[in-house]
Amino acid sequence: MVLPAFLKSDREAALAWIENLTNPAARATARREVALAEATGGITHGHQPPPPPPGQAPQSATASIASTPEALADHLKSYPEALHGKIVSRFEQDQYATNPKEAAALILSLPKGPHQGQALETFMMRGTEDDPATAAELFNHLPPSPKYLRWIEQISRSFVKADPKAAFEWAQELPREGYRREALKQVTPELTRTLDPTDILTQLQSLPQDHAQEAATSTLLEAWSNLDLKEATTTALDLGHHRVLRGMFTYGRKPTDEVIDAHQAVMEAANVPQEDQLSIATTLAKQFAASDAEGSLECSQSLPQGAIQQTALQTSISQWAQADAAAASRYVSEFDNAELKDHAAAGLVTGTVEIDQEASFRWALTISDESLRADAMTIVVRPWRGSDPEALRAALHSATSLSSQERTKWLEDLP
Repeated sequence: MVLPAFLKSDREAALAWIENLTNPAARATARREVALAEATGGITHGHQPPPPPPGQAPQSATASIASTPEALADHLKSYPEALHGKIVSRFEQDQYATNPKEAAALILSLPKGPHQGQALETFMMRGTEDDPATAAELFNHLPPSPKYLRWIEQISRSFVKADPKAAFEWAQELPREGYRREALKQVTPELTRTLDPTDILTQLQSLPQDHAQEAATSTLLEAWSNLDLKEATTTALDLGHHRVLRGMFTYGRKPTDEVIDAHQAVMEAANVPQEDQLSIATTLAKQFAASDAEGSLECSQSLPQGAIQQTALQTSISQWAQADAAAASRYVSEFDNAELKDHAAAGLVTGTVEIDQEASFRWALTISDESLRADAMTIVVRPWRGSDPEALRAALHSATSLSSQERTKWLEDLP
């Protein structure tokens, strides 16, 4: 900053220059800066202390002024109260640059009030990343602030990397449920890199049974599933945490024995809602088919009979048809499971409708179940009606397997 340098080089000239400023606001600001420079021994905003001589510990410029709380209090008495907050902030800034713990001690020595609150917030802006352990110690001294959750997130992310056990203990001891929930959400996944998930779970189960504990357990199970899907799935089912199961089967799963066994356990579990089972089955079918179509179909047909099996098979074939319509069509043509063949054909309809509408239409006509065929016909007719209504009209007239009622229904909507 120009003014502090000017004061240091020629104090009298700087003071005269300030008094000659024509703008009253600028003059008042400059006067405050002079007072601050005097009060802080020349420390300015953005100050960084010079490096210490070789072999010596760094020493803050303000250490002699604020060596004790009493010394600081006496020092502040010499200046207007309106400047106390800025003086303390610059002292904290100077001491933070050489020793964050000294700066924290300085802050805690201040009387509770706006000046301490301002210094705490200044510390948090840097300390959450530079010295998360000290920032964690100061957190409970913070005045009410809308920034609480942001600071918790920042402290947690840095703290757990530096000292996982200490970070976990801090997160568990936070006084409010919302704070614990945010801290545990950030800390728990990282803990699985260094601690046994079973031990983490035991610790979480000792916490109060609230939303923070429930959310942390779900976060742990999802992180655990990336290390041992079978064990994580078994634990989730035992605990009744069925909501987390969708997330555990979402990303990059391939049809390995481990994944298929875990999937089977979820599909057979009585305490998992069918809505979740259908979602997981559909998600896995898409992922499996993308890397191993035959493995995906085998897995789908091994599921318990009913809506889940039907949905998984239909999804697998649809996904396969988008990548290789000819191979998927051959497979369905030779499909010998009469109970599932309609669903296999419905999968071909959805998989080929954007590639070959005529082929998709022909497969829709092979479906014997009236409701399923009506759905498949809707999937084909709607886009075809917009792109080539005359071709659709001809196809409907030539489709001998359609009843007169069905044909009339689809022709009525044509332009």
